[in-house]
Amino acid sequence: MSWMEKARAATRKYRKTGGPDGRAYVGIIGSVNRDTEKATVHHLFTQDLNVLHPYQGPNSWIRVAPEAGTGVFLADRWDTEENEIMGYYNKYPERGLEGYKEGKDIRQPLNEGEIEVSSSGYAQTYHDNRGNLHLRGGMTWGTFNNDRMCVEAKAPWHHRMLSSHSVFSLGDEERFGTVVRPGEIIAPLEKYMAWGPIPMKEYYRSLASLRIPTGKLVEHHEGDVVNQLGVPLLSPLSSAPLRAVSNWYTLTGQATSVSVDELGNIDLRLPQEAILGVNLSIPTGRLAMSALLGIDLTGSPAGPVTVTTTGVWATGSIILDGLPWGSHAHISPMGLTSGPVPGV
Repeated sequence: MSWMEKARAATRKYRKTGGPDGRAYVGIIGSVNRDTEKATVHHLFTQDLNVLHPYQGPNSWIRVAPEAGTGVFLADRWDTEENEIMGYYNKYPERGLEGYKEGKDIRQPLNEGEIEVSSSGYAQTYHDNRGNLHLRGGMTWGTFNNDRMCVEAKAPWHHRMLSSHSVFSLGDEERFGTVVRPGEIIAPLEKYMAWGPIPMKEYYRSLASLRIPTGKLVEHHEGDVVNQLGVPLLSPLSSAPLRAVSNWYTLTGQATSVSVDELGNIDLRLPQEAILGVNLSIPTGRLAMSALLGIDLTGSPAGPVTVTTTGVWATGSIILDGLPWGSHAHISPMGLTSGPVPGV
């Protein structure tokens, strides 16, 4: 068959199957086969056709699996004499725009040059003509805000993790917002933690290491302090719920721990490896301590309490008063004297 005969045959088939005078016509998507990327299309008859993507290249693409009920434009190709999907039919677009104004639809009006992409599950991107990028994942959203020069995100809780993070333990991660923990360790199902009807809130961050028996280098909790299993942690000092705790772990798995409970009490604990203890240096200021119930300085027999000073006052004197016992010690450059409390 010559090329002219093939062209005439294609023209006859096109006019037969392609609607009046061979013009494009509308079909309806019945279903899509995800394994073959073919769509069952109902038109003058029913047939399986290749899904039309916005773009399909050998190494890059913009793909979409059309929903059942989507209208498509069909035409018969001159070269293959086969029907092809040529485009999608945007029928009654004003209905979606009216629904958006009423808060019933997510198809917002587009200005010239703007782009919107949305899935059936309301995963959506909106590129406006001011340079802002709006991202939406169902009930969560974020914005790369060019107008305000900031990045915004909104969700019940925010979670960032490193590639070394393990789903079965806290570590190498940052959590902020509502407390969420796996409901079951074997088959993790994430659930929200709450005090009755009120959700608990936390700011948690940690770094993990295989060098440490506990698996962590540092760990910081703030807010409602909840452990890996979702159990609120209590202060070792007061047994009240904790509001903040920070742990810096040693190579043996012990930690220097600082905690604050919901009553405002502060507890500082050092591990056994910290043989040098705590050093406080104030080169130009002073240290002021005031406590209603007293200040205790306790040292073991092997390590007595030592107080050293040089010229705290102009006279270079220190007065240590033991008010409950009615006596005092006066330490000055001239020597040590003791006796009853002055004025008693």
